[in-house]
Amino acid sequence: MAARSKIVAGILDVLDEMADMISALRCDFDGMKEYVDDMDDDLCELEESFMMHQDHNVVETECPNCGEELFFESVLLDDDDVIEITCPSCNEVIYINDGSFDFDFDLDPDELETLEREGH
Repeated sequence: MAARSKIVAGILDVLDEMADMISALRCDFDGMKEYVDDMDDDLCELEESFMMHQDHNVVETECPNCGEELFFESVLLDDDDVIEITCPSCNEVIYINDGSFDFDFDLDPDELETLEREGH
């Protein structure tokens, strides 16, 4: 029986070490996940800031499915090719320029005036 006890004790020691390693990995993973989420948020803010400072007319809208604030160039609305705009968060189709979507986008009055001048 002493041999069995030593084997069982050895197995328990190995399992205890494995549990400690898994716990450490989980802690590392949680830290990495938080870091990546922060980077994603920062990148979204940077992208929004960049898009707002472009010379292009930018359309701002909200995803009706998840509420994500979205930005895209207004030239996509009247492109000759069929273009499908999807929400990057939930992959919901936000707009297809084939006439199947009839809703107003939040355009700045200056942007609307510019679009009217350009014949859009």
